[in-house]
Amino acid sequence: MSPTSEGRSGHRARTIYLIASAYHALRATRLEPALKPLGVTPLQYTIMTVVESHEGLSSAQLSRRFYVTPQTMGQVLAGLEERGLLRRREDPENRRVLLVSLTAKGRRLVDECGRVIGLIEDEIFSDPDCAETAALREQLQKIAAHLRENTTVPAELAAAPKRRKRLTAPT
Repeated sequence: MSPTSEGRSGHRARTIYLIASAYHALRATRLEPALKPLGVTPLQYTIMTVVESHEGLSSAQLSRRFYVTPQTMGQVLAGLEERGLLRRREDPENRRVLLVSLTAKGRRLVDECGRVIGLIEDEIFSDPDCAETAALREQLQKIAAHLRENTTVPAELAAAPKRRKRLTAPT
């Protein structure tokens, strides 16, 4: 059965499921294997591309952008810094804030990864410049912007019944 066909219940697959399914398949079958020889994960590569585009973001800003805890982002950045791919320096306006930038070595790695990612895009989208691909890109950008701008969970979703934790007997 194709992912766009109806399931056993007769309902079509949810769009959110299809987006997540496509991402997980892309990550597992293309991104991770292609980036592994270069020594980076898809998350590390993506963080470095954001730092390249937005030089001087703080660790806290990056953690919010990637929806991870500040501790998690700090660990990822520390690993990249240890490898000489990025550096963190004190913000002159607030010494407790560390601003992140790529090193020359980090920029070279981002460029190398970008070439690999370009090959993956060419494989997946036989014509990356076609109207359908352009429309998909535009729609995905709108979705991401909407979710970033509207971080408050709507009341009807927040009020959804919570699952009860199962109590287990002591062993």
